[in-house]
Amino acid sequence: VLEPYRAPLTEALAAHGIPYSCEEADPLLSWPAARLCLLLATLELRDYPAAAVLEVAESPYFTGPREHVRHWRALIRRTGLHSGWLQWAGKVAPWTDKPYPLERAREDGEPGASVPPEATKALWERMERMREIFRQPGSSWFQRSHRLQQVLKGSLSAEPHDAGFPALEAAIEAAASLAVYDQLGLKPPTASAFVEAYEERLRRTSLEAPRPTRGVRVLDAMSARGDSFKALVVVGLEEGLFPRAAREDPLLPDDVRRVLRSQLGHWLHGKLDEGYDEERLLFTLLVAASREHLSLVWSRSDEKGRPRTPSPYLRDLAEALGRPLDVAVQRVPRPLPLRLGSAPRA
Repeated sequence: VLEPYRAPLTEALAAHGIPYSCEEADPLLSWPAARLCLLLATLELRDYPAAAVLEVAESPYFTGPREHVRHWRALIRRTGLHSGWLQWAGKVAPWTDKPYPLERAREDGEPGASVPPEATKALWERMERMREIFRQPGSSWFQRSHRLQQVLKGSLSAEPHDAGFPALEAAIEAAASLAVYDQLGLKPPTASAFVEAYEERLRRTSLEAPRPTRGVRVLDAMSARGDSFKALVVVGLEEGLFPRAAREDPLLPDDVRRVLRSQLGHWLHGKLDEGYDEERLLFTLLVAASREHLSLVWSRSDEKGRPRTPSPYLRDLAEALGRPLDVAVQRVPRPLPLRLGSAPRA
């Protein structure tokens, strides 16, 4: 399993412009564009929380006037708008035809900073339009699906070359796919039931990443079996991660499995010893898969500064090479912000 390393690895590779592929399918909701779609789907149910509206507006996928977004944040912060349509109507609508003052007039008589009425009007019109769509008549799966697609397409967009484009398209397609429930004879859903069904559809959807012909391949250990690599970096070699902490099956412990195997001939694997044996074989295959360069990496401490123990496989390998692990290791210091963040506070 690549977690918890997949996100930081792929972010680091992308930040440095290094081509890579992550061949384990990404959960759709791991993509910001898909999470924004789910956020939009919940706005009506949550009575339009201002923080959620700003999160959509400040995203790179927002289709609205970006030049107004900073004014929207200032207006929401200064008016104390939190959520609720009555707050939107009472604190935003009155300022669509006049500036909203952010500070007092200056001593020289010049007006202080303010939110221009065109910015406030653009915000209010978008909110009204979104609410109008959500409140259109009809409660069938098709009607709710169509309304959600209108909101998503009217609020978010991405160019085909953008990294988030496939995720946004998949999230909109997930909304469209719910319309088929009418044909299956399901009764019309409530608003909350529809949103729950949409969230479940997003959670069950994965986004396959295309495999490039060059660059870094980000794989879990099982997926790398049988492959050969010019250079291989294995991360996460900490006790409890690789090998994982094996646990017996509480309903069928290992001693019962051994009895069934010896007396009845049923070949049942033990969860403890055989689980460790399988991972030891996997580690051996990984070490042998590197043709020129092999790096075996573990973290000496977690994000809170607590010490971690290297995998016993590393010590076994170091002993087989005739070099104690403490001598063979190359230490990489943690970045200063992380060290300061984990230091004890007075």
